[in-house]
Amino acid sequence: MSIGIRQGCSLSPYLYVIVSNVLSKLINKAVLDGSIGLYPQCQKVNMSHLSFADDIVVFSDGTPESLQGTLCVFEDFAAMSGLRINIAKSTVFAAGRGKSVLEGAAAGSGLSISALPIKYFGPPLTTKIMASSCIDEIESMCSGFLWSGSPNITTKAKIVWDDMCTPYEEGGLGIRRIQERYLLRDETLWDAKDTWLGSWAWQKLLRFRSLAKEFLRMDVKDGCTVRFWSDMWFPEGRLIEIAVKLACRSWASGGI
Repeated sequence: MSIGIRQGCSLSPYLYVIVSNVLSKLINKAVLDGSIGLYPQCQKVNMSHLSFADDIVVFSDGTPESLQGTLCVFEDFAAMSGLRINIAKSTVFAAGRGKSVLEGAAAGSGLSISALPIKYFGPPLTTKIMASSCIDEIESMCSGFLWSGSPNITTKAKIVWDDMCTPYEEGGLGIRRIQERYLLRDETLWDAKDTWLGSWAWQKLLRFRSLAKEFLRMDVKDGCTVRFWSDMWFPEGRLIEIAVKLACRSWASGGI
């Protein structure tokens, strides 16, 4: 009697998900233990990796130590499951400071080296600002997945994506646009840079900020939801702007 399951067996996807979830847990544990350092832009959402079918992308801080920690996780997983990483099909993408050091460590481990940007199942992986056409493509895939269950089928949408992203009170689902998340980052509306990116409505919001400031004041209460420097709680305006003006005046008068 043979051991295992046949190709095409309906149990195969479920078994694979169970096994691959073990690898995912091992990577998360290595991050918590400090063996793998998180990529700075992923720290807020605590994202260490992405898995798709039999493919996995690990995000790290780009140090040789994190690379070694990742390889150790793969070795531990191989010892448990018998499934080993295919070095010939594995690639390291490095960017920023310490790039050459990481590439040297990767080469020493037998991993191939490449450069960003690349396309990963459609959307690009890059360290640069995404073009508006790229953002539109990603949102089209999100809409397709919502209506058809597949990001590649975009013809079944019953409602335009703009309406889906409106608040619940206006009949939408309250989905935040990628542009909004990308444009604000960790800044407030008052500090966001006025660039060519964003919708027509976003551009209008940025241009009317100076007018809106005259009618907006924050209620401090316990201070937990108010930013000391950047919010409008002081009667004369934002403290950060007042401090800059005072510094400029002092510099102009020779005080600095």
